[in-house]
Amino acid sequence: MVRRFGVLDYAPVLAAMQDFTEQRGMNATDECWLLQHQPVFTQGLSGRPEHVLDPGDIPIIKADRGG
Repeated sequence: MVRRFGVLDYAPVLAAMQDFTEQRGMNATDECWLLQHQPVFTQGLSGRPEHVLDPGDIPIIKADRGG
């Protein structure tokens, strides 16, 4: 199933995707979510705030992967 959302904020969509993943069962249909979000910096597990030198007005969001 393909879902088209348009432009949304990053954090609520991330939470919705995590919730979808946690709630789905073995027989759930796969979904592809197509959307755009406002600019963000995602910072992985080993990232630190000082690693982003000049974020300006762009939010820095902690991510639970990579780094």
